[in-house]
Amino acid sequence: MCGSIGDRLGRGSPASGAAGRRAARRIGRLTRVSGFAAKCVARVAQMLKCALSRYTLWQLTAPASAPHPRRSPGSWEQRVNIAELARGVLPPCPVGPDALIDIKRQQTNPGRWPGHGWPEFVAALAASGVELLQDMPTRGVFATDAGGSAYGMAHGVVIARSAQQVAALLKTAQAHQVPVTVRGGGLTTEGESIAFGGVLLDMTGMSR
Repeated sequence: MCGSIGDRLGRGSPASGAAGRRAARRIGRLTRVSGFAAKCVARVAQMLKCALSRYTLWQLTAPASAPHPRRSPGSWEQRVNIAELARGVLPPCPVGPDALIDIKRQQTNPGRWPGHGWPEFVAALAASGVELLQDMPTRGVFATDAGGSAYGMAHGVVIARSAQQVAALLKTAQAHQVPVTVRGGGLTTEGESIAFGGVLLDMTGMSR
């Protein structure tokens, strides 16, 4: 077959005959690959059909209260070995005792700053030319960190643009006793870069 195709494609000169035979060999390889792919697709379809038939049969024959054969009650809890704790009891710390010597691990969110003197602080910050973002979508972006175990909401967000802007913010915050939480990439895992009230200073604006 390949030889006859090559001969028909290559009538005329030895060079054209060789090119025709190479083309015929490529066509043969492509045919074999496509045949193998078709067999794989047919096999997968057969496996899916068999699995669907078994599940349908289980739905038709099993009683309404019967558990799923692969989801027996309590099996997931037993596999992961989750212990039940009373309300207000903290689980044991998974960090090694020698990993954080003399450093208390934060396991609960601190109290949120109540916001005393916030309107006066906002007015003073605007007078110093620092932009303060107070809309909910912007503040919600910084509600948690990479750990996802702590959540807090700042009263406002300042995106750092220059050293002078940061200095003006800190001076105004110190004068009005407003807490400022500094955040970089938000890669902390226990809420260290989350603002529980006050101002969140986003330093990514100075990444150049």
